[in-house]
Amino acid sequence: MVPDVVGSIPTNHPNYKQMKIGNKINFYLFGVKEEGIIYYINEKEKTVSVECNGYNYPDITTLKKLPKKRSDNPSHKSYVPPWYILK
Repeated sequence: MVPDVVGSIPTNHPNYKQMKIGNKINFYLFGVKEEGIIYYINEKEKTVSVECNGYNYPDITTLKKLPKKRSDNPSHKSYVPPWYILK
């Protein structure tokens, strides 16, 4: 069973080793929960890339929780990526 995730999955994610190319995975796309298929796993960056509705979403990361304040600045800690996996 694949966890509900969005974005990349770090190696400390409990099911990281079970994830394989072709597995279905749930992730958030602009705040909406979607289901996609893993097409690439980047073990060095600890991310996954997912195909959903004919579009590819690269380098999806896992977030433990969403930041309280959203920011447009990616270098700011409260930055929320457009696609992510929520633990």
